[in-house]
Parts: sequence; C-alpha cells; structure tokens
Amino acid sequence: MIINLNSTVAELGFSSTPDLMAFSPIQDANSIFLEKKLKTVPVIDEKRQVVGIISTPDIFKYQNLNSDTKVSDVMNKKPITVVYNQKATSAISILTDKQYVSNSYQVISSIPVIDENNKLLGLFTYKDALLAVKELIENDTVSSLNDDLEVEVVRKEENLEYAFFVMENGGIRQILVVEEQRNGNVYPIGFIKDTELLRLMNSDLAEESSYIRVEGLMTKLDIFKILTPRHKLNRVVELFTSPDLELKLFPIVSKGNLIGAVTYTGVLKFALKKIKNIEQSLPENAS
Repeated sequence: MIINLNSTVAELGFSSTPDLMAFSPIQDANSIFLEKKLKTVPVIDEKRQVVGIISTPDIFKYQNLNSDTKVSDVMNKKPITVVYNQKATSAISILTDKQYVSNSYQVISSIPVIDENNKLLGLFTYKDALLAVKELIENDTVSSLNDDLEVEVVRKEENLEYAFFVMENGGIRQILVVEEQRNGNVYPIGFIKDTELLRLMNSDLAEESSYIRVEGLMTKLDIFKILTPRHKLNRVVELFTSPDLELKLFPIVSKGNLIGAVTYTGVLKFALKKIKNIEQSLPENAS
C-alpha cells in the first residue's frame, strides 16, 4: 500500500523485538545488544506492559555497573510509545524530530508499539518507516530534500574530546569525519558512532581524549556510501534499510566537495510533506 494520512502503524507494519524485564540483570541487556546487534530494547513488567526502554548509550553513560545492577537502574522510565492503531504519520513525525530522552534532546530511531492496555507488540523503527514511504518517493532525488541536507562534521585532525562534545550537544548518534584537500574542497573520509565514542569516554583512556585524533577512532567511508544530488531516493532507502549497513547518514558530494548529508530524518520529513501535499490537492472527501 502507498501510505496516506489515514494509514495506521499496524497497516504499515512494525518489527518484532526482544524485550527485557525491569528486574533483569544489566548483563542480559549487554547480551542482547551484542548478539542481536540492536541498540534499543523495550523493558516490560510481568503483564508485558511497557515500563521503560534501554539503549546502548544508557549503558555507556552509567558509571557504576556491576553484577547487582538491574535494567531498571539504567533504563529510560518514560519511553515514548505509539498505539498500533495510531496514525502512521504521527509515529513517523516522532522519528523526525528530537525528543527529550534521558535528560537530553535526542533523535530516536525506534518506538515501542503497544495495544490499548500498554502491552508490547513490537517496535516501529526508522527502517519500517522508510520502507513504508519508499514507493511514494522512489522517483524523487536527493536534491529534493533541499533544506534538510545540513550536517555536523569534525575534521580528522581534531581531538576526540571535541567530537564527543559535538555529538552530545547535538544529540547526534553518528558524526561525519572530513579532511580538507589541497584545492580547498572538504571531502568525507569516515564516520564515528556514538557507541564507540561513549565507550572510549567511559574507559581508562578518557583523560587522553584531548590528545587522541579523530581519525584514530573513525571507521573509513566506502565510496559507494557517498551520494550525489542526482541519486534517487529509492536508492537512499535501500542503503538505510540494508541489514549490512547501520549508518544514520550518507554524505553528498558535488564536484569533489561535501555539500551536505542525507539522514533518515530528512527523508522522512520530505515524505510527510509529500503526503500532506497530495492529500490537500485532492477534492474534498476523495481521500
């Protein structure tokens, strides 16, 4: 189906998910994150009602983990949720804007889906949302995103302490690393994930972060992950939803110079605008 203003979360589909009990040891959360390669897991009680959500940054930020630490000690106890019959556009809107989570504003990438009794049904993720809008935007290009192409970057020679500040201050989960070339162009060469940086900042090397260069921690950027303004958005959706890639942004280069980046939030914002414009152009009651 092609998404419209009346489509529900259940009609578009959402993902099944592992879950954790609030009284479970924190090691259970670590096992799920490592084995399932997930970053967010809902927390439930004995009635399967959602009482929290836990993510990898929650664990990395917690300073006193030990064998007695419970999931409830670390989790976000006020998770944002959506009901299965809620309008999908409202759920997608949540994914496009920064939300107040764990005492800071962050972009969230997945939302627990519940029934009328707050019982967990699954997760509505940014990948579910992107697949839902793919057919609607498949013929549009990256250049259609206009103002949603701005991107925070760090230069490869800057220190990791600065990168940590930029990511924490902006609620960013991944940041692009660039280098300046001889002709003055700025070119993307890698990226740093929050999990890698938070792990370092909570390790014995934290005090040395002001001396460690960004390029020492970054993951190198493959050429096929670099886009141009002419790339079709269906290709962008394929990249974001690939099981082999967990990138939250893809740089855009024109004439050898970085001009911005595509994020899943930018693609979803564009799709929401398109849905509303299509609906508004229809005769009354035609939708």
